[in-house]
Amino acid sequence: MRTVLLAAVLALSIPAAPARAQYAWSNSYASHIRFTHAAPTPDGGLVALAEGAFQSKALVRIGADGSLTWTTMLSPGETSRDYIGVAAAGDGFVVACEDERVDGNPSADVCAAWYDAAGTFVRERRYPRAGYQSPTAIMPLPDGGLVIAGVSTAELMPVDEHRAFVMRLAASGDTLWTRTGEARRTFARSVAALPDGTIAVAGTQDAGETTGDRLAIATWGGDGTPGWSNTFNSATLQLTGEALVARDGVLHTCGVATRDGVGHAILLAFSATGELVWNNTIAQGEEGSWCHALVSTPTGFAAGGGFKRDGSPAHYLALTDAEGNSLNATGGTAGSITALVPTPGGFAAVGTMDGKGWAALRAAK
Repeated sequence: MRTVLLAAVLALSIPAAPARAQYAWSNSYASHIRFTHAAPTPDGGLVALAEGAFQSKALVRIGADGSLTWTTMLSPGETSRDYIGVAAAGDGFVVACEDERVDGNPSADVCAAWYDAAGTFVRERRYPRAGYQSPTAIMPLPDGGLVIAGVSTAELMPVDEHRAFVMRLAASGDTLWTRTGEARRTFARSVAALPDGTIAVAGTQDAGETTGDRLAIATWGGDGTPGWSNTFNSATLQLTGEALVARDGVLHTCGVATRDGVGHAILLAFSATGELVWNNTIAQGEEGSWCHALVSTPTGFAAGGGFKRDGSPAHYLALTDAEGNSLNATGGTAGSITALVPTPGGFAAVGTMDGKGWAALRAAK
């Protein structure tokens, strides 16, 4: 694995009183919930994974006009199963999950649960492996299969033994291959696929107290053959890769660049061989900012997340050109954007606003 020293980033601040984004619709839903992940639906709507009190989880179907269509409860509260992410699967959806088990040590298996277009449970699969397997990201593939990435360890602790993993599943749910990284202290956070079938995973490698988190990206061929892998950091900058998008055959990721104890949302691009091409700061504030979501648009990218203002989080949506240069930055309402998904003619955003689950649709520009 190569390590690349990252040059200083360019700063672009969110205005003190930013304008509201021009959404086709913007709706708040139930109080005391937050939408953590989302997947698009064929009609231009979306399905969001919602988290409520006591770690309860539900699937929420939102129509193309922002109306709430149905809600399917996944877990009523603190249980041995946790639901991590959602992806489109045929006419329905599949949710990645983690099932704890008791076998002498804290341990858990990756699982997946399929639902039809009406939110009705269809089937589920468990993928037993030794130790603790915690999924963090799920992505559908054009052939109907899935990629699930996460963190693997022989035991829940210590952190020194955490290693990122990636699973390639067939449309049937059968495992085609599983790969676990060799580097320790690595954490997968996001996944993307290139047109040639290459699968990429972005996340972090904890380098300890000396340099902190480093952005880590690794790739595999469609058959599981290892590709390139890189880590990126500098003496003054710590990086994370929260979202990963393939555009024009290359990878782009957004995350957090921490400098002098303050985080700034950053967007980076990489060549087909894993070299850093450019990096731009897309949002920053005196109290820090972060990027959780990234989607490709006809003119470049939309990135979403939050920033701290007067000690409280506020959301932002940043539009950039294809090289990460800012076109527009809007937001300001209390909350954070957690996911962006493509829709016909634009994209949808989900997250929390003023303590409520929130979703919005915007035309791409």
